[in-house]
Amino acid sequence: MYLLNPTEFERVRAVLHPLDHHLAVACILDGSVPAQVYVDDPEHPKAVLAAASRRFFLAGNSENEAFNLSLQKLFDETIYPQALAAGDEMFVLYYQPASWGDKLDLILKDKHPIQSQRQDYIFKELKNDWHTMLRAGFMLRQADREIVNDPKIKNPDFLTEEMCSERESVEDFLEKSFGICLVHDNEIVGWCLSEYNHEHCCEVGIATSQPYQRRGFATLMASAFIEYARSRGVTQVGWHCYASNTPSGATALKAGFEKAGDYPICLAWFKEVNALAAKGDV
Repeated sequence: MYLLNPTEFERVRAVLHPLDHHLAVACILDGSVPAQVYVDDPEHPKAVLAAASRRFFLAGNSENEAFNLSLQKLFDETIYPQALAAGDEMFVLYYQPASWGDKLDLILKDKHPIQSQRQDYIFKELKNDWHTMLRAGFMLRQADREIVNDPKIKNPDFLTEEMCSERESVEDFLEKSFGICLVHDNEIVGWCLSEYNHEHCCEVGIATSQPYQRRGFATLMASAFIEYARSRGVTQVGWHCYASNTPSGATALKAGFEKAGDYPICLAWFKEVNALAAKGDV
């Protein structure tokens, strides 16, 4: 196994191509997202693991036993200890081709991984006028420095924690990303934020607080977000969700997205007790 320098990332573009429906991959390759890239051969890579925060992307030849054993060692001796020391809870591993799924019990030996399915959607046509959907007592605000620093907002952490889920800090988000928030009685009750902004593309992160769910607010925010994204020159927007998350997929369709496909993932928890609890729940 070899760790590439960022100046060498371009060498793995062709290997990672089956995963390029994730904008995170493009951001890794252009250096806009901090990442580590491991390969089986530094000059002519045929198997690649790209790690960005707690998202891992595995692609290429799944049959290289030496590389797979090196991956096991990397997770066991480096990734897990560092994550536990940092207080991280879990990670998601995306992979192509599907044959990697047969290798995960080796690569994540004794880590109790859970294989699952996700879906991706691509925006096609705006179907709603969000202005007509906004109810009395609610307002939309930009996810900007003004709302982050507004002393009247009761729960700024609901927003800022999500801002830091992909970006390194709130300030990093404010410089490079954008979004909108739904506010009621000076409380942020929902947000829809851009993720992995790359050239004229981005993905969507969206959530509505539990008391306000199933009332059409997610569709409202998604529609307003699309309009705002277009005003900023964004021409392509992607939406990813778990296959089991029926409400998220339905919201994407209502907002004008079309399903592009399904893909496999692997979930793993850094603490064994959490991994066993999750696996028992499944």
